[in-house]
Amino acid sequence: MVSGDILQNIAICGSTSKPGGNTHFLRTCRHLRPHNAPDMVAHGGHAHACRNCAAHSQAEPTRAAATIRSARQHDRPHRFAMLHAIRNSSLFVKLVVMVSLALCPPMLLGHLAGSYFISKYGYEDAENTVSSVAQLAAESPLVVEAMRTRQPEAYRQMTAFLETLTRASDVKFIVLIDMQGIRLFHPDAAKIGQHFMGGDEGKALEGQSYLSSARGTFGFSLRAFRPIFDAQGNQLGAASAGILSSDIEAGVARLTGPLGWLLALSLVIGIVLAVLLSRTIKKILFGLEPHQIARLLEERNAI
Repeated sequence: MVSGDILQNIAICGSTSKPGGNTHFLRTCRHLRPHNAPDMVAHGGHAHACRNCAAHSQAEPTRAAATIRSARQHDRPHRFAMLHAIRNSSLFVKLVVMVSLALCPPMLLGHLAGSYFISKYGYEDAENTVSSVAQLAAESPLVVEAMRTRQPEAYRQMTAFLETLTRASDVKFIVLIDMQGIRLFHPDAAKIGQHFMGGDEGKALEGQSYLSSARGTFGFSLRAFRPIFDAQGNQLGAASAGILSSDIEAGVARLTGPLGWLLALSLVIGIVLAVLLSRTIKKILFGLEPHQIARLLEERNAI
């Protein structure tokens, strides 16, 4: 006899039959039964195992692996989701996207090229400015006379000239140094008599003219050096004129700022034109999508 607990746990894949009122056989499936159900039951004094247990035990790992793979694929972000969305979108959306993408690269390249040339122009203009101011200061008769004679009256005239030149030329500073690198003129009177700061004045004291970038009392700056000679060709010192690098960058930013707004406006205009073009094409096609036109042609050919 089979107990009532075993009969309650009979699997769907098993069955019972009672010919002549006796139990003929009983099959239970291991993977569906509770943990306390027997793996085998009696059949005429012999044990019979479930015929489907082997098949189910082989299928379970395969199904589990397939479930895990499906879950991973579902959780993995689709790299081409936007591409698929555009591909499955309407003709109107495709035209707007394609025209907009066609306009973006030239506009962006134009913006980058404009910013590059404006930046280059800004730095070249600053270099020309400091070079011209340094040359004017070095060749001024007032400067040469004051450095040669060191007379108070000549020094006052030189100071007034250099201050006027500084304001008129928009440079940050003009500095005069003697052959030992000691400042003879500086916008800050407290710095006069101190050694020149930056460490890039050596070549100017050797009679060379050049541009340099270094950190001085006002900060990091672009500066030009010009030697100062008297009428006999003897070097008296050097003149330096400079513009702060931050001021140059601010000037470049003021020039390139409108380019950003122009780029944004151009993109908006391009998108609007793309929308109008797409609507016009849709109107020409009577609002039909390409697949709808193809289906109509197929139906017409079939007729």
